[in-house]
Amino acid sequence: EQGTAYITGTKMKVRQIVLEKNVWGLTPEEIQQGHDHLSLAQIYAALAYYYDHAQTIDAEIVAAKQVVDRLRTEQPNPHNRSTFGQHRAGNP
Repeated sequence: EQGTAYITGTKMKVRQIVLEKNVWGLTPEEIQQGHDHLSLAQIYAALAYYYDHAQTIDAEIVAAKQVVDRLRTEQPNPHNRSTFGQHRAGNP
């Protein structure tokens, strides 16, 4: 789908597994515990695919983050941490 790598037979993107390993520091076994619909073999296969296509998947990750950052700028969340206390105190 649009050049995005998925784990075969699932809706799980390879980049999600990569993020969980590289950003959160999870082991493949910990990732599998959080995604019990995936086998450990599927997780290792996703990581192997990543190592063979790291430049492309890293670019996907950067592009996805840029989209999220742009959307947050264009449509800020009115219920963020800085306003949470004001709303709880009855302030608009």
